[in-house]
Amino acid sequence: MTNNQRPTYIEFLLSFNNQLFQDYYTANEQLLYHTLLMVNNACFWTEWFYRTDEQLTGVMKIGISAMKTARNGLRQKGAIDFKSSKIRGTCTQYKICDDFCTYQIAQQMIDRCATDDFQIIDNSITTRIPIKNKNKTKTKTNNIPPLSPMGEKESKPKKFDPGKMITEFTDDKELQEALRDFAAMRKSIKKPLTTDRAFIGVLKKLSELSDSTVEQIELVNTAVERNWLTVYKPEKQQQAAQTDKQSGNSFLDLLKEGDMN
Repeated sequence: MTNNQRPTYIEFLLSFNNQLFQDYYTANEQLLYHTLLMVNNACFWTEWFYRTDEQLTGVMKIGISAMKTARNGLRQKGAIDFKSSKIRGTCTQYKICDDFCTYQIAQQMIDRCATDDFQIIDNSITTRIPIKNKNKTKTKTNNIPPLSPMGEKESKPKKFDPGKMITEFTDDKELQEALRDFAAMRKSIKKPLTTDRAFIGVLKKLSELSDSTVEQIELVNTAVERNWLTVYKPEKQQQAAQTDKQSGNSFLDLLKEGDMN
C-alpha cells in the first residue's frame, strides 16, 4: 500500500474486530464506528466528511447524548477524530483515523489462508497433499486446535477474579470492601459477574458517575442495599427505588388476595 492509499473497507472492519479482543468498547461505540464507516464509504472515502447529530442518531436509533458519549470514547481510543460546530443544527466534521487500522495483520491472515499450502475449514487446518502420478489431490485434516482471530491457538479462558480487578481499580480499602460486597450481592441474587468485561463495564460506569472516592462508595453501597445490577446516578436512584417499591407493592397485593381467598 502506498503512503497516499487509505485502508479498504474490509481492512477497517477486520482491524476493528481485532481491536475488540484487545480493548473494551461499549455497544454504542461499536455501532457508531460501523455507522461512520458506512457513511465514509458513501462519501467515497474522503478524509473528512460531514453529518449532523440528528442524521447519525436517526440511523443508530439512540439519543444524541449517548451518541456523543460514544463519539468521545472512540476519539480517546484513536479510532476517529471530529470537529464539532458551534452552531446548533449544523454538520459535524468526522474523520476515520487510518493509523488506528492495523490492517497489515488482517491482510497477512487473508494472504496466508489464500495460499495453496493450506486452508481453514470449519475452524480446522486442512493441508493438501499431492498424490503421485495423479492429477487429483488428497485432503488430510490434522487435529489442530482452532485458531483465534490473531492466528494463535486459543487458550483456556481465564478464571474471573474480581478481587484482582478491584485492587487494580482503587487503593481505598473502604471502596474495595464495597465493591467486594457488590460482587457478592450479584452472586447471591443469581446474577453473578462471570467475566472481566462485565465487571469492567460496572467500574467504568462508576468512574464516569463520580471522581470522588466518597461518592463512589455511596453509589456502590446503595446498589448493594437495593440489589441493583449496576450503579446509578443520584437523580436516577429515586426512579429505580420507586420501581422496586411498585414491584414490592404488587407482591403484597397478591399475598393479600391469597389470604382473602
